[in-house]
Amino acid sequence: MWQLQRSAKTPPPQPTNKIAQFWKNAKELARFYKDGTKLLWANHKHAKELREKESQGHVLSRSEFQLIHRSNKDFRKLVPFVITFIIVGEWIPLVVMFVPGLIPSTCITNAQLEKLRRKMYEKRNVMSQNVLESSKSIKAISKEDFANVNGMIRISKQFGPDFELQHIDRPHLKAYCKFMGLGHRFATKGMLIRRLQSHLDYLRRDDQLIAKDGVDSLVLPELQSAAEERGMRSVDVSETHLKRSLKYWISLHLRNPPFPQGLLIFSRIFLLNAKY
Repeated sequence: MWQLQRSAKTPPPQPTNKIAQFWKNAKELARFYKDGTKLLWANHKHAKELREKESQGHVLSRSEFQLIHRSNKDFRKLVPFVITFIIVGEWIPLVVMFVPGLIPSTCITNAQLEKLRRKMYEKRNVMSQNVLESSKSIKAISKEDFANVNGMIRISKQFGPDFELQHIDRPHLKAYCKFMGLGHRFATKGMLIRRLQSHLDYLRRDDQLIAKDGVDSLVLPELQSAAEERGMRSVDVSETHLKRSLKYWISLHLRNPPFPQGLLIFSRIFLLNAKY
């Protein structure tokens, strides 16, 4: 009877099984990040070769330009990432979600990237809704004005100086940086301006390269990445939407004479959920 009662019970899970699973996960994680670090180093070497070719007159394609840009960003993260991995080990996926700026792009899975983009959209959406609500009391500006070039020209003529970065106060510059996914904490006004200018300078060159080959030449992952970098919605929208929103952005950014940089960013806040 005693034996029957013992056999009827479900035996508790063995500690060795948990340990084995832990080590299996740890090994898979280490292999993934090892491969990602190898790819980062290979990209760094390739980017160095491309910069040397460019100095000798080679004209970069957009894919080459993007490789150099990503490699520069990733290489700056290499040492902090390695130190973080040594300290936290298998908790790195949590670091990806809460401190994504520490993780090189070669060490982020597609699923993690999707979560990061959704998290960023949620933050942008809160900011966008607050601005749209506040703008209801300002009759001189409407959402529709940002949706076409003529409306943007009118706003630029009427409020242009107010949208020059050097005329914008620090709290609003911080909000602009936050919306664009740029570092903003503990930054001085001068630092915030330089970050925005540097990012927009990068986007201008990228826009020129995209315009050269045409937006339709981009595949879906490239469109999503381009939208994300420009403060535009990249999740839960169609490929057609992504193409139209990017074409409109390029028409604004490459316009001559140019729109004030602050106005370009402000338009993204207004048009985050616009239909294209």
